[in-house]
Amino acid sequence: MFENTYVNEWDFLLGFLYIFIFYQIAKLYQSGRVLTQPHYRFFATGLLIKLIFSFFFCIVYVYYYNGGDSTAYQFSSLALKKLSFKKPAAYIRIMLNDRSLENYFQFDLKTGYPGYWYDSQSFSVVRFTSVFQYFSFESYIPATLLLSLVTYSGFWKLYLLFVNNYPYLYRHFAFSVLFIPSVCFWGGGIMKDSYTLCGALWLTYSAYSILIIRKSILFYSITAILAAMLIISIKPYIFVSLVIGLFLWISLKYISGFDNRTVKFILAPFILSIFIGIMSVVFIFTRSSLGQYSSLESILVKASVTQNDLKQEYYQGNSFDIGSFDPTIPGILSKFFPALTAGLFRPFIWEAKNFVMFISALENSVFILLLLYIIYTVGIVNFFRIILNEPILVFCTFYTILFSFFVGLSTANFGALVRYKIPCTLFYTSSLIIIWRIGTKMSRKAFRRVSNH
Repeated sequence: MFENTYVNEWDFLLGFLYIFIFYQIAKLYQSGRVLTQPHYRFFATGLLIKLIFSFFFCIVYVYYYNGGDSTAYQFSSLALKKLSFKKPAAYIRIMLNDRSLENYFQFDLKTGYPGYWYDSQSFSVVRFTSVFQYFSFESYIPATLLLSLVTYSGFWKLYLLFVNNYPYLYRHFAFSVLFIPSVCFWGGGIMKDSYTLCGALWLTYSAYSILIIRKSILFYSITAILAAMLIISIKPYIFVSLVIGLFLWISLKYISGFDNRTVKFILAPFILSIFIGIMSVVFIFTRSSLGQYSSLESILVKASVTQNDLKQEYYQGNSFDIGSFDPTIPGILSKFFPALTAGLFRPFIWEAKNFVMFISALENSVFILLLLYIIYTVGIVNFFRIILNEPILVFCTFYTILFSFFVGLSTANFGALVRYKIPCTLFYTSSLIIIWRIGTKMSRKAFRRVSNH
């Protein structure tokens, strides 16, 4: 019944078994903490939801798309894993990203030959996924669930970050971080997006731990380096957008720590200079790895070329066009609002031409209505005032806008867009919740003042 080129009954049996085991372990882990930390009541449920969406991701890719990049990564990583038993030294060299012809010729008909050999970013997914194949019984669904289990750690870290800053919103953050369908789905398969999303979330929490709460600095310094390496090896533009946003957040956090306005005014340039220096050092050390994202000029050219190239690929008719632009600052700024709208809110309901796109469009409609409702509730002036008064909201808003803009600018089909946008979705939805709660508190205080008079 289930058997085809990619999966069989064994995959489904193992898949259900893995979900059951992972969920039971998560419940045990949760039970030891939930009495003293109420937000842990969502730990096991969040994992279960992510695993279920990852399971359906496999079903969709196998039976709806008839395979694709995800199944290609699976077969390629299996070839690499088999090579590790035959030629361990060659496997280690390849895992260190040595993709020479000499290493490629170590594969044979017994191991199989990996794809994406000449695509460094895609082959990074192959390298990382090969590790999960040791525990997957060489099956697609179990390998996907193992990856989903590991990447859930990033989701949970971001959830803890928001809860640490706004503990009274822990129930709301469960829905904005752990339960968003599109993120659980597209961020739960063997794809670039799962790895880069997890890396972005870990990098955010690591920077927060090192520079703001100063907790386990050595551990989080190591995780920050590993997360940065992971992101850069697959999608460098995520690293660029995220680091700039983190720089703003941490700088403003330090500045806002002073109560005296005069002191803030005097120290602000000094603190900003320090963090600009730190950010410059980071980019100097990572510049060689950023490739086409190492300078503004190369980023603009890359965006223009990618957008034009993607117009030639039609994901079952789900293409769109924000118009051509020159790879210059005035050229891309002329497309700011169309690109930002695409990156944040498209596809719209009327643009969806298949079931998968319809689900994404339906979710986007909810986000649009939520944004409009919050602006209406708190008022447009208070909306922006709240953002500017909360350093974490400045970070979330700036990162969301910058990331969504470049995604909308460099993407020309909805099939890619719905996947590319997920690294900022969690920040966007969580920031809306924070704005709504602060805004409603302000309204209540204003109402009490009026009532007392």
